[in-house]
Amino acid sequence: MTAPVTSVRVRGFVLLQSTIALMVAAVLITVMLVRTRQYNDEAELQSVKLTVNILRGALGLRLVEARGQGAAAINRVAEENPFDWLSRKPENYLGEYYSPELKEMPPGNWLFDRRDRSLVYLLKSHRSFASEASNFLKFKVEFAQARLPGVKIGPAEVPNGLVIEQIGDGAATN
Repeated sequence: MTAPVTSVRVRGFVLLQSTIALMVAAVLITVMLVRTRQYNDEAELQSVKLTVNILRGALGLRLVEARGQGAAAINRVAEENPFDWLSRKPENYLGEYYSPELKEMPPGNWLFDRRDRSLVYLLKSHRSFASEASNFLKFKVEFAQARLPGVKIGPAEVPNGLVIEQIGDGAATN
């Protein structure tokens, strides 16, 4: 005895429904993964901005303290590791290095390069930041420069003019 025609049609319809449901689930999972990656990239960008802003606030407090000690103390502030100004260093701070091999350092972390007195952030993701070729971002405590053409203000003229500025990002060279 052969199976009724209606049960074959029902099985075919169930198979079609299952296939469509799997395709919809695959599309939804793909969209979710793309969104999750975007949120992670944005979280990294905001984390870097927050850390830099915290360090800028700490610089302001450090300058208030140094002003009472004179111009030499203010000049020394530019040579200090900004993470030392914080009561608690971030969990993703690796420490101080002298000319570190950045390729060998774990991404998503900060370090202080003693050679050029710069803060370095090693990128996890390149999509959130301006330069797609970047492996890291560099920041440095510097004396502010005048914005007038041809006029530069150095440490002697503006002892309170220290800022933390991004000095560039690292191309794939380091």
